[in-house]
Amino acid sequence: ECGKKLSSNKSLKNHIRIHSGEKSFSCPYCNSSFRAIFNRHRHIRLVHKIQHYVCLTCEKQFDLKSWLREHLIINKGHIGTEQVSNYNIMSRA
Repeated sequence: ECGKKLSSNKSLKNHIRIHSGEKSFSCPYCNSSFRAIFNRHRHIRLVHKIQHYVCLTCEKQFDLKSWLREHLIINKGHIGTEQVSNYNIMSRA
């Protein structure tokens, strides 16, 4: 234990991966793996030039913008990001 205080169980789980070396999130296009899903999303977008629409609240990925919007309507309060070029545009339903 390093004694670092974190605000949520999710943050703690992500932080523990730093110490354990666990990389649970694999790239489906190459042999790279990552500790955090955000890093995998960034890798796919920048290295493989593949863009997805992502719910930042539950981390679900959608191939179509309309599927993300439908998800955001069903799950009130979730926040999604539309990956456009190298910019993230925040959206709420």
